[in-house]
Amino acid sequence: MKALKKDEAVSIRKAIAEDSEAMWKIDQTCFVQEIAFAKEVFLYHLTVKKNPAFVAMDDDKSVGFVIADRHDLETGLIITIDVLADYRRSGVGSRLMDAAENILKENGFSFILLQTPIDNWGAINFYVGRGYRKLGMLEGYYGKNKDAFLYGKEIMEKS
Repeated sequence: MKALKKDEAVSIRKAIAEDSEAMWKIDQTCFVQEIAFAKEVFLYHLTVKKNPAFVAMDDDKSVGFVIADRHDLETGLIITIDVLADYRRSGVGSRLMDAAENILKENGFSFILLQTPIDNWGAINFYVGRGYRKLGMLEGYYGKNKDAFLYGKEIMEKS
């Protein structure tokens, strides 16, 4: 495992279209085929939808990313957050989520949703630790017999 000094070596920046290949490779590493996104999905989110996305960089190497989106007028959505195994539990995921939550809040969203596989305890503990609460289960969300939990978090008071 790579030793990090409280993730000081890793910087967070806005993702650009040229990051889509590296993001896809990280996603393929972090998730099984049934859950991982197709390569075109990343380019679509970055160029067509222009979703807010951030990448974590260790020098010139992408080590994680997050993509956010709009769910409805008041609710943002975390589409995915991926961090390479050697960089987990070092603060990188928290900094990526901070960036995504902040941009959603700046854009006027008061609530954030996300989904995670029901057996991904590392992610579940991460989200609960960040104040997300389980809202329900989405049967077959990732395909046959691959359910997800739906989590949500209020990020600002409704006006």
